[in-house]
Amino acid sequence: MPILAPVYLLHPHGKIGQLMRSPLIKFINHSASFAIFIILLLIASMDSSTQESLRTRSEIRGPDPNKIEIFILWWVIGFVWSEMKQIWEEGFKAYVRQWWNWLDFLMLALYLTTVALRVVAMILRKTAKYGTEPTPRTEWPSADPTLLSEALFSIAHIFSFARIIFLFQSVPFRPSFYSLFGGRLVSSYQTLFWNLFGNSQVSHFEVRSVNSDTGHRETMPAARNTMIVGEILLLIYHAMAIIVLVNMLIAMMSNSFQTIQVSFP
Repeated sequence: MPILAPVYLLHPHGKIGQLMRSPLIKFINHSASFAIFIILLLIASMDSSTQESLRTRSEIRGPDPNKIEIFILWWVIGFVWSEMKQIWEEGFKAYVRQWWNWLDFLMLALYLTTVALRVVAMILRKTAKYGTEPTPRTEWPSADPTLLSEALFSIAHIFSFARIIFLFQSVPFRPSFYSLFGGRLVSSYQTLFWNLFGNSQVSHFEVRSVNSDTGHRETMPAARNTMIVGEILLLIYHAMAIIVLVNMLIAMMSNSFQTIQVSFP
């Protein structure tokens, strides 16, 4: 793919260019590109859990992006260009009629907002608006651009992985899968939400830090936005991991039952 892309840009009407215009090759290339993007997101998540990265993120407001984040930015720019081309070729009205495009729009909007907030935080740091001494994360305000960018980046992760669902367009149980997004899934979300948070102690979802004076763990009011995003992501995790997968299994079993019924009347 890194070799075919420049060849297509140089000779879009040649044999290789015509081959890459075919629907099958376009589907394979787009799927491979998005798979690489997902891998970059996973690497970025694992890299943020290292000791050095945690130390930098916990002390520096508006840190510089690492190499993986720069790669992710280039992919996001490419996705934005692809969406702009699609709007130009299909028209705005046809574009908004497809709900997959709404998912792409939300995903890219979250990533672009994340980039904007990171840039603002970097400018504030380099102009000494944050001061010259490192500030512990526990003392950052809840509206800090770095904290907000991390929260939006986490939500964008969810939308990115949800975009993988477009692969189910080519599988046999597609109609049954799409029926999951009706009223049954909405009611399941509501039931899960009240079960999850109604039967749990509120203190389990609070962000706490150790008070240097008393030595006791105290709630951080400034981390309220982080707590809200964490609760939402936990809810989405339970919904996707339990409800959707179970319904997919039911859909596959239903399809198998219909196949057996037709084959052996």
